[in-house]
Amino acid sequence: MKNLIFILALIFFTVFAANASTSIKLNEDVLYKLLKESPPTLQKLEASFLSTDASRAKAEDIFSPTLSASANALDSDEKSLNTFIPVTSKYKALTLSVSKPLQYGAALGGKVFTEKSTNTQLTNATTTGYGLSLSVDLYKDLFGRSSRANLEMTASASRRARAERDIQVATFKNNIRKIYWSLVANEEALKITKTLLSSSEKQLRDANKRFKSGVADRGELARYNSQISSRKASMISIRWEKSKLQQQLKLLLPNLSESELELAPYDIDKTVQDVLACSAFISKYKEAPMDFTKYDEVVEFLNQEEASQRKLVKNYDSVDLKLIGEYESTGKAFSQSDSLDDLSDDGRGSLSVGLQFSMPLGSTKKNTRQIQDEITTKMYGAQKREAAGKVNAYHFQTIKSVNLLNEIVFNQKENTKYLSQSLKVSKRKYSQARISAQQLVQEQDAYLQSNLDEISTKLAVIGLLMDYFTVFSETPCELNRKL
Repeated sequence: MKNLIFILALIFFTVFAANASTSIKLNEDVLYKLLKESPPTLQKLEASFLSTDASRAKAEDIFSPTLSASANALDSDEKSLNTFIPVTSKYKALTLSVSKPLQYGAALGGKVFTEKSTNTQLTNATTTGYGLSLSVDLYKDLFGRSSRANLEMTASASRRARAERDIQVATFKNNIRKIYWSLVANEEALKITKTLLSSSEKQLRDANKRFKSGVADRGELARYNSQISSRKASMISIRWEKSKLQQQLKLLLPNLSESELELAPYDIDKTVQDVLACSAFISKYKEAPMDFTKYDEVVEFLNQEEASQRKLVKNYDSVDLKLIGEYESTGKAFSQSDSLDDLSDDGRGSLSVGLQFSMPLGSTKKNTRQIQDEITTKMYGAQKREAAGKVNAYHFQTIKSVNLLNEIVFNQKENTKYLSQSLKVSKRKYSQARISAQQLVQEQDAYLQSNLDEISTKLAVIGLLMDYFTVFSETPCELNRKL
């Protein structure tokens, strides 16, 4: 029986241990390590960049050399109707060719080939040779203006995508940090509320004693019970907010999804000092510091893309004229080896040159070009204005907002300090029966609200700077060097 109990206890402990969640103590160093594990959001951002970069690679692929081969065979017993009209009964051909488009509106080609045929007049007549070809665009892609414009556009798009990926990665990391500091603010609010709840419970116990002694009335007891209920409700609300923040963090960092999250020790005062130092640093810049942002690169690449796109649009409905030339050298005999010897010793060449002209008819392509030109103007213009506007708006508004919030924090600290002093005096007066319980409760509530307001404003300052770092990701201040 003892062995059975021991086995059951062991099984229960094993199952419990297997299902128990691991506990992780969060700080910014832990978050940094988790971000190194490439969460899904970062993988999506990388995939988006690679998709754009693939377009660049495909544009370059067009100019890669291509090898092709073809083989044909014929075996026929067709009758000849006239001795002067030979009928081929057997035919074999093999061709191996290489083509290479160039970025300068030209294309090169080369081939080697052999043909062997038997008909009613000749047996195993063999032709072996090689050929070279050249095609040069004389108008639409003259000197490769269209080909290179397409390459330049896709290359600029790829560089822009890389810069935008870096901006989006910075945005994601700073969103993670904002959630972390929201959890810190939540913890601070919880500590203050717990402390005041404990104080209220002590006051209720004292009031109960005075009530039994006939000193306090039921109204005083009701006020303290009401205050306790209110603060318990506040604590529940704070814990609910904490649960929501943890859920957001786990959704962004799935490696945390099965873990219990706790905050590692933190230094809120040190962070406030970093905030003040960073605020002072960015306030020194009267103009948006373009050295600290990648949006200027985005605008530059957009300008390059637009210029290349306009070249392509301009040529969309233009005429096309090409010069095409081909040279072939052949050797002929009645066997494969003899035809190779003839090609080597007495190869006969042939040269062909021609022009190829094409021109769109009607107004369809012209209308399409005009639409594409308007799309280019509106699309790139909007993107550039948006990027430039974001840089200026974030810098100037952040400076104003941070300065205002820092002033609010200063005044709230002063308010909290004076309320703390006033509360001490009021507690003494209450113990001397010089003020009512209602007045004391009101002062305690005011002190609690002042503390919570101070925490909320500090969080707003940190969040504002995190948003600033999403645009000015290279800002060299301590607060921006965490992740």
